[in-house]
Amino acid sequence: MNLVKQFSDISGRIRAKVKFANKPVHANRPLPYDEDPGVAAYYEGQFRRGHVKVVVTIAAGLAMIYFALLNSKVIMNYLRLVNNG
Repeated sequence: MNLVKQFSDISGRIRAKVKFANKPVHANRPLPYDEDPGVAAYYEGQFRRGHVKVVVTIAAGLAMIYFALLNSKVIMNYLRLVNNG
């Protein structure tokens, strides 16, 4: 008689634990809620639009910094003229 036959209840639990531990985290997990189709259709693409807005904002900020660095000599001359009257 082997251990599985002797202690079938315990070995079954151990095999279940090992099987559960090796299972991917996302496998067969039920969704926490189900959205209404109207809500899903309204928010479709919002994630992408939000990221496009962030990219455009960052690009505009970098463009302003780049423009200011390229024209720093002109800006400094203008400030010197304004301060000297």
